[in-house]
Amino acid sequence: MTTEQVKTMVKQHRRSAIYGGIGGLVVVLIFGGWAVLEIIRTPNKPNVHTASQTDIVTYVANSRGLDRLAQIEQERFLREWKDTVMPDAERRSGLAAALGSLDDRSRKSFGETVMKHMKRDFMQDAERYDQIRNSDEVYAFLRERQAEYGDNALFMKEVGAAFRNDLDSSPEKIQEWVIGHTNAEERAIGESYVEALKSVKMQIRREQSAAQTPPDDSSDETKS
Repeated sequence: MTTEQVKTMVKQHRRSAIYGGIGGLVVVLIFGGWAVLEIIRTPNKPNVHTASQTDIVTYVANSRGLDRLAQIEQERFLREWKDTVMPDAERRSGLAAALGSLDDRSRKSFGETVMKHMKRDFMQDAERYDQIRNSDEVYAFLRERQAEYGDNALFMKEVGAAFRNDLDSSPEKIQEWVIGHTNAEERAIGESYVEALKSVKMQIRREQSAAQTPPDDSSDETKS
């Protein structure tokens, strides 16, 4: 191999290395740019105790917001938000204003996010009910869930503005909606759970009615 051939080969390798380095740099910049853009477009999780209701509603409605958290963090966020809003009239008023200012796209996204969580929570409860075998434990579980659903219904009534009043926030209607958006396997478990909840609700009403019925004093009056 001549000296000129060696020089030519070195130049070719150097040129390839330069082009390869440039290509690698471009790839890094592209992926790095997407990563930076993703970070910029991902909103910070608001503190439910200090953030405005507008910030919270916007975060829930954003596809890169609440849904990007781990499931347990999503559940904690929504629970803390509900517990913070419900006892505070000023926050409830701010929530109504925030929901009323949503555009159609954000409103739809917010509604889908909320209903997705309602379905997931309900089906988790249904699966838990399906696994319990002790009758006393079943009854205690159902009573606890009934109370929780009643509490959730009050919160759903507050966020109903996002659905343009198309949503009946009663527990029974929410459950009907969930059952209507399940597959065959989920439906079998869910329907059984719904029937059990209805039975317990009737039992609770009978107990409440009996507790409110005044004692019959006619026998005492007869004796006197």
